This record gives sequence, structure tokens and C-alpha cells, in this order.
Amino acid sequence: AKEMLETIDKIYVTLPSGSLTKEIQGQLWFLKGQSYTTLHQYEEAIKAFDESIKYEPNNLQSYSNISYILNQQVKYGDSIKISDWIISKSCESA
Repeated sequence: AKEMLETIDKIYVTLPSGSLTKEIQGQLWFLKGQSYTTLHQYEEAIKAFDESIKYEPNNLQSYSNISYILNQQVKYGDSIKISDWIISKSCESA
């Protein structure tokens, strides 16, 4: 997970500003969130998933991962609210 974070940071440093599409930026932030989750750095993970959502607001997996983290932090009410919202969005697109 640490290696993934380092690789993503290198991508941002190496590529010219503005050269990444919104989708790619969203995916990179998503990968950062997953890496931070693996490292149990939950606050950083939530920040990364929030950034991912800014670029890809329809990526329900980012919301799901935030719900998972809140559950791990024993914030069950907040976790359930997000999970319910995800279910409603999933039903809309079905």
C-alpha cells in the first residue's frame, strides 16, 4: 500500500499539470483511498475518497468505502446513512 501511494505521488509530480482527465484523477484518488484504508489511516482514506468523488461523483464504490471506514470507526449511524443512500442510487440506475 505504501508503494502504491508513492507511485501515485510520482505520477502527479512527473506529469504536466492538467494532463490527467477527471476520470483518471478520480481513479488515482480512489487508489489512494484504498491504500490508506489498507494502512488503517482512515482519516486520510476518507479525504482521498472525498477527492475521488469530486472527480467521479457517480462512483458508488468510493461512498461504499467511506461507509466501511465509518463502520470500522464505530460510527454506525453515519455508515448506515451512506449505505442507505448507496442503495437508493443503485435502485435509480437499475
